[in-house]
Amino acid sequence: MKKTSLGFLSLAAATAFAAPAHAQLPNVTPFSVEVRGGIAIPTGEFGEDEDGLGVKSGTTLGANATFHFMPLLGIYAGYSRNQFDIEGEDDADIIDSGFEAGVRLAVPTPLIPIDPYVKVGAVYHDLKLQSGDGNTEIAFTSDRSFGFEVGAGVGIGLGPKLSFTPQVTYTRYTPDFDEEELGLEGVVPDVSHVRVDVGLRLRL
Repeated sequence: MKKTSLGFLSLAAATAFAAPAHAQLPNVTPFSVEVRGGIAIPTGEFGEDEDGLGVKSGTTLGANATFHFMPLLGIYAGYSRNQFDIEGEDDADIIDSGFEAGVRLAVPTPLIPIDPYVKVGAVYHDLKLQSGDGNTEIAFTSDRSFGFEVGAGVGIGLGPKLSFTPQVTYTRYTPDFDEEELGLEGVVPDVSHVRVDVGLRLRL
């Protein structure tokens, strides 16, 4: 009788302690969303001020969603807008914006509580010159064209579903417009830049 009572009490205690622990597990789906912001740094001929546009560093804003179809592998899609200043032009900006999609691979770190990852994808962007003080005017804009991006970052957990995600991304594409018609022949090179930004990722 005593053995039966002790066994029953042990089972009841184990159940009582296990129930709250199970209730604390987050209900996480394979989807996540993210908002990002930081600086964009022109590179290569796009960032040179001799015989070019004189593009200077600017700001970047973006958002994306990721579907984690495997524990370490996901596909993402998003949008970014990168605005650059122009040397000697206080009321004009170069704006590179458009869509991105690709794959994101997490790097396992079982002994460290962080989530490093790399990504590679395609971009579908356009380039425009925005000028005007007060009343914004578009001096020229290109058609959207394809390019690529590669990047790496790290997720730092802030909670069961929320992560802080510093990231670096390199982007390159050739803007698609009639340079001769716009009087820009030989002036606008391939667009290339590095985005150094931070984000907040929410697992749904």
